[in-house]
Amino acid sequence: MQQAEEHLDVLTKTGLKTGVSKPRGDVHRDGDYHRAVHVWIFAESTRELLLQRRASCKDSWPDLWDISSAGHISAGDSSLTSARRELEEELGITLPKDAFELIFVFLQECVINDGKYINNEYNDVYLVTTLDPIPLEAFALQPKKRGRRKGSKNKDDPKLTQMLGDATFHYARGDYDQACYSAKAVLREVIRLAPNLHESYHTLGLVYTSLQDYKRAMALYLIAAHLDAKESSLWKTIFTWSIEQGYVDQAGYCLLKAIKADPKDVTLRFHLARLYAELGHYQKAAAWYSNPSLRDWLKEHADTSEFNKLKWSYYQINKSPWSSLDEDEAFLSTADSAIRLLSKATRIVKDWKGLEYRAAFPLLKPAGANFYPPDMDKMEFELWKDSLEKHEQKEATGFFSVIKRHSEFILDSHLSDNKTGSHDLYIVPYSEEYKSLLAKASDLLHKAGDISDSPGLKRLLHSKADAFLSNDYYDSDIAWMELDSKLDVTIGPYETYEDKLFGYKATFEAYIGIRDDEATAQLKLFGDNLLLLEQNLPMDSAYKSEDVNAAPIRVIQLLYNAGDVKGPQTLAFNLPNDERIVKDRGSSMVMLKNVSEAK
Repeated sequence: MQQAEEHLDVLTKTGLKTGVSKPRGDVHRDGDYHRAVHVWIFAESTRELLLQRRASCKDSWPDLWDISSAGHISAGDSSLTSARRELEEELGITLPKDAFELIFVFLQECVINDGKYINNEYNDVYLVTTLDPIPLEAFALQPKKRGRRKGSKNKDDPKLTQMLGDATFHYARGDYDQACYSAKAVLREVIRLAPNLHESYHTLGLVYTSLQDYKRAMALYLIAAHLDAKESSLWKTIFTWSIEQGYVDQAGYCLLKAIKADPKDVTLRFHLARLYAELGHYQKAAAWYSNPSLRDWLKEHADTSEFNKLKWSYYQINKSPWSSLDEDEAFLSTADSAIRLLSKATRIVKDWKGLEYRAAFPLLKPAGANFYPPDMDKMEFELWKDSLEKHEQKEATGFFSVIKRHSEFILDSHLSDNKTGSHDLYIVPYSEEYKSLLAKASDLLHKAGDISDSPGLKRLLHSKADAFLSNDYYDSDIAWMELDSKLDVTIGPYETYEDKLFGYKATFEAYIGIRDDEATAQLKLFGDNLLLLEQNLPMDSAYKSEDVNAAPIRVIQLLYNAGDVKGPQTLAFNLPNDERIVKDRGSSMVMLKNVSEAK
């Protein structure tokens, strides 16, 4: 069966889609403007570009050396998906989207083959930066394209006390080998006689810490902490270690144990917001899909030089490679980015560990952040939105969803390329897109709510935890407006400034502060008399409003903030943004007194 000829989208001379598609041959016969992708593979260590020789049967430029990989963008397909597909089909290289850096677009207008082939082509040029050249053998060229048992003895047992004292003595002297030997002997006796003796586990943990065997130390500290659960300091230590090692689930568990052991320690509650520090970086909507790997790379290499330390410091301020103080101008480039290893991106080659590449990001910050596909424009979104049902349109333009491509999902899943509908775009709610992080945060918020002694705060924390999983924030926003607690908490997806394409999508943030009751009362007095002030203004009554209402204002001393709070710090915020609540209940303002005074 003869394969159908590829169809291309016909563009205007300025590069906009006309809504018409034609066979490839007709496009080049008639000189229609269309779009293609070019992918250049650059080896950083040798500063070499990979070239590919065109087949002799090509109808354009046969037998000539060419770009690493290139091809037309088929009708209805996206640019980035096409670039990834071409690289896989032509060279057998399978790369994720963060390997591709769009460096520029250029228009090629030329006529060849005695006027029979007219090429009016917009070319999206991508760069893939590998550390080393890819071995030729790696290419796959295509012809085409349980319960704790208590012992009978305790720490007052003379024998155990003596052995524990010996271990502690050796540890204090720095004789860690002897301390380890003595502590092990204690531990063996403890297991046999008194498994509830937490001091021995703690001591042995200290020994292994000194020996830099942190894995064993952490395991021993966990046992000691469970045996003396009311001691918060050990839970705090394990929490810190867990964060450093990336054990987020364990960190959350230790955090709740520490809070239960020491409920008066307000700083422990701040760590609930620290999950949002992670979410603010990791959230794909924050700035760009390779942002998490860039963050981890900069943090890991911050101590290798003063310059790298500065990079990491400024990244922490901006939470992305673009400076919010300089109109989002990039202060880093892909050359500064993370190195990722893919062992199965190509054919397996003996004694070659695989393809290492730089996780890319563009110099110009994408207007749609990562709420939308990077190669989607406003026209594509509007055409797709108009094809949706009314309730789907509302979800597409709502605060709490991201827009993705079917074709990208198919490519990432290695499925057959059969589109599920006439449009490539589809909606994913935040509760699904960020499920792993939101589930952890929700669990912690529920546990924090359980131990809170403030009814208002308890209600807020529980309702917000539910909202993270349901994607419905109405009840939690009402709870926030009615919050009457000394500890003031604002947490969730609110502001839409990061979405510069439409201003639809909200980013996650958290503010924790102590309510300033005196300042709040002063502003309430002013608000309660706002109408009286209006009536006594020195102006004609015709210009005075008879319906003046002041939004409730809470004044707090900010203690901690996280998430999308980069760059210049806000003095106040007015929430919520849900039009249903604003219409029925109005809004509330929170003023950050200490931030205002600092400015």
